Amino acid sequence: MPSILVVDDNEVWRESLSDFLAAQQFEVSMAANGEQAIEMINQSQPDLIVSDLLMPGIDGFELCRYVRDSELFNGIPFIFCSGFFPEREQKELSELLGVEYFFDKPVDFDVLLNAINNNLEPSHEHQSSSKNETFTAAHRDLIQSKLWSAVDRERKQRAVAEDLACRLKLNLEGFIASVSKAIGARDPYTADHQRRVAKLAVAIGEALELDENRLTGLKFGAMIHDIGKIHIPAEILSKPAKLSEIEFEMVKTHTTVGYDILKDINFPWPIAEMVYEHHERLDGSGYPNGISGDEISLEARIIAVADVVEAISSHRPYRAALGHDEAIKDLEANIGKLYDPEVVDAYMQISNSFSFE
Repeated sequence: MPSILVVDDNEVWRESLSDFLAAQQFEVSMAANGEQAIEMINQSQPDLIVSDLLMPGIDGFELCRYVRDSELFNGIPFIFCSGFFPEREQKELSELLGVEYFFDKPVDFDVLLNAINNNLEPSHEHQSSSKNETFTAAHRDLIQSKLWSAVDRERKQRAVAEDLACRLKLNLEGFIASVSKAIGARDPYTADHQRRVAKLAVAIGEALELDENRLTGLKFGAMIHDIGKIHIPAEILSKPAKLSEIEFEMVKTHTTVGYDILKDINFPWPIAEMVYEHHERLDGSGYPNGISGDEISLEARIIAVADVVEAISSHRPYRAALGHDEAIKDLEANIGKLYDPEVVDAYMQISNSFSFE
C-alpha cells in the first residue's frame, strides 16, 4: 500500500485530504508543519509528499529544500497545493523547486489523485537535485521575490478588510448610541443604567480574558440590554413605589420585546440573544424561557451580574441606593444558584478597583 505524507497547517484541509486518500487505499500520515514532516520522513520514508507552501516555522519551501538536498530522500515525488501563486507562475516554480506538480487551492481531489497515481508509477521520472540544483542563490532570490509579492497582496487585502471592519464598528456604535439616546429621551434612568451596566460588563469580560472582538459585542449588547422597555409605559418605569403583580409581568416582557426588535439585524455578535437572556438564571428560575446553566450565553450571564450589581448599588425610582455591600451580599447568597460562579469570581477580582464613574 503506497504511503503519502500530507503536510498543511490548515487542519480542515489536512484531514479532508487525508480522509479522501485513505478511502483510495493509501496509507496516509499527517503533519501540521515542516518540523513535524521532517521528523516523520526520517522515521518512515513516504512514497509521496503533498504539502502546503506557507506554514509557521519550517514552511513548504524549506521542507522541499530538505527533501531535494538529501541523498536519501531526493527521489520522493513532491506535490505542492497552495492558494498564493497565480497559475502562470506555478510551472516555473515547479521547475525551480524540483517538484512534480503545483496545484492551486482549492484543488479538485480527483485531479490531485490522478497526479498522485502518475507519480507513483515505476516508470515515472522524478525531479531531483541532480537534475535541478534547487535553491541556488538566484532561485532563492526569485522565490523570495514571489513570496513577498504574495505577502504584499495578502497585506493589502487584510488592510481593506480591517478598514471595512472599522467602518462597520463605527456605524454600529453610532446606531447603538442613537438607540440609547432614544431610550434616554423617554426614560433617563434606563439609559444611564444601561451605560453603567455596559461599563461593568466589559470590566468583568476583561477579567475573564475575553478577546477584543467578544468584548466589543458584550459592550454593545449591554448598552441596549433594556431596549425592550421602550414598550413599557413610562409611568410604570418611573413609578415611585413597588410595582403590582400585573405591572411587574408587563415589565418582564421587555426581554422578548427587545429580542423581537433586534433579532433580524445581522450583528456580528449575538446581541439579540444577550438582550433575550439577561434575566435568565443559572438554576432555570429566570425569564422569559427558564433556561439554565450553559444554555444561557456567557455574555448574558455577565450582563446578568452587572445588571444586578448596578441595580442594587444605585438609586431606583421606588427606593434609595442600597450600596455596593448589599450587592456583594446578594451575589454571595446566590452564587451557583442564580449567578455563574466564574462571572461572580471575576467581578470580585475587580470590585475594589472598579468605578461606575
